[in-house]
Amino acid sequence: MRTFLDIFKGWLSLLALAVVLTGCGGGDGGTASTSISGTAATGAALTGTIELVDANGVVRSNQPILAGGAFTIDTTGLAPPFILRATGSGNDAGIILYSLADGVTGIFNITPLTQLAVELLRQRIGGGAPVDLAGMFANWNAHVDPDQLATMQAWLLQAQATINANLQQQFTDAGLTPANFDFLRTAFVPNQQGLDAVLDLISGLTIAGNTITMNVGGNPFNFNINIDIAGFTIGGGNAGGGGGAGVLTCDTSLFQPNAVHAASAQELTSFAGNYTGDLYTDDGAGNFTPSAGTAAFDANGVLTLNGQAKTATSICVDNVAGLYGAVLYVHFADGHVDLFANDTFSGSISAPAGGGGAAGSLTLSIMISGVAAADININGVTKPTTQAEFCADMTSNSSTSLSNALGAVGTFTINSCSYNGSVGNVSATLAIVNPIAMNVPYSVVYTYN
Repeated sequence: MRTFLDIFKGWLSLLALAVVLTGCGGGDGGTASTSISGTAATGAALTGTIELVDANGVVRSNQPILAGGAFTIDTTGLAPPFILRATGSGNDAGIILYSLADGVTGIFNITPLTQLAVELLRQRIGGGAPVDLAGMFANWNAHVDPDQLATMQAWLLQAQATINANLQQQFTDAGLTPANFDFLRTAFVPNQQGLDAVLDLISGLTIAGNTITMNVGGNPFNFNINIDIAGFTIGGGNAGGGGGAGVLTCDTSLFQPNAVHAASAQELTSFAGNYTGDLYTDDGAGNFTPSAGTAAFDANGVLTLNGQAKTATSICVDNVAGLYGAVLYVHFADGHVDLFANDTFSGSISAPAGGGGAAGSLTLSIMISGVAAADININGVTKPTTQAEFCADMTSNSSTSLSNALGAVGTFTINSCSYNGSVGNVSATLAIVNPIAMNVPYSVVYTYN
């Protein structure tokens, strides 16, 4: 018999902890650091520094470019999208290259190809766009909105597809697949192979107004900004014109500001796999029926839930990894799932019209430090028959350590447990020792209906 009390115990301790840390303004000690990395190169590795500007105008300046063009930039606390500018020094003095990053983690290179992509994005803005990339960099926060990140990502995919379509012969000759190769997010080293071989062919890149001139292989090259990009699916996301799965976007309005970003191709790949977990069916009246479930997710953003394909309407990733690491959030028409790095998931779906819930239901009434939380209704929970059965799950491990839970360390202890056949009462104490020292009393009333 599964009463779910063991699950509620851990979950309620985290709920109490979250309420306390939010109320105290704490939790900073648990914030995970984030960074982006990549290679800055023109073909040869670039020597110099990099500047980054986030969507709010916050600047990271004088970031060093290391041997082989490698760089890493701390993005902790910043809001994507970012614009990057690499400035050459020494033998590379006078070289300036631009790029973009649409997440707080991942690989984002800076090359002449990324500079072309940023230029195509600038031209896409149309009226009101800055006159050049220097102006775009200087006023980046005036031209981007974190809530419109998905739109920028779609435009960026189309810009990359346009570049790949123009240089498809050069990509093919270098052993790359132009239809889906992601030159922005693919790691490489300046070794005259692969992507670097393509970069070695490009010279004389000049952007004047909306006119792009360049040489490829030492010869003048006619870059066609209106080239057909049908069939180009950069990094697995559809660049447009050719059908397919569509551009993968993140609806940031579903989350707190600056909490998530649209999943990059690299992040989609990292979450591809099979998952097991709990799925809760919502009857529309705030009652949830739990059941075990399975999910499968692929690198193209296709989700299968309990054997049924779901068309994603939003795919987002945490900006900052939390208690369970970075989480991928997939929303679809009748629900959502949260995919965790340990191959488990949690999610909810709406019950089909006319469907019924399980016979047993449970209402949780929670009081934390004297403050009442909203009642929680859950269907499909078996009613215990005795106090011994009700309290067994709660008291089997009455003291539980919380190690870096939501950025805090402490102990969760059950103080008392009683049950009269329909209503159970549990009192507990959450003793936090870091980042603040305090005891948090709370109680929960379990009402079986």
